Amino acid sequence: MKDELYVYVAGPYRLGDPCVNVKNMLDVADELLNLGYFPYAPLLNHFWHFLHPHDEQVWLDLDIAWLKQCDCVLRIPGRSVGADMEEALAVEMGKPVFNFIAELVQYAPLEEEVDE
Repeated sequence: MKDELYVYVAGPYRLGDPCVNVKNMLDVADELLNLGYFPYAPLLNHFWHFLHPHDEQVWLDLDIAWLKQCDCVLRIPGRSVGADMEEALAVEMGKPVFNFIAELVQYAPLEEEVDE
């Protein structure tokens, strides 16, 4: 397996409390980072939007551009039309979609560094 894996984290935003949803996504992204993966957490746009607002389509286009660059998707729990669309697009592009971090780690373990 390759030594770098870029993971798109897809999950709910609007249903429920958006702030809680952002926190949940960042908790998952941080766990992936600590495991050595390179997560992309699209809900960080939540904060970016407060400082520099853009139309919703700008954020959607940005997310899809990153989704195309990532190797796989980790779908966190919760109802979400947007995350469902991202998941479907990933499948259409032939990217694996995982529902649990343990599934991702089993499918795509990172190469261990070899001491020289």
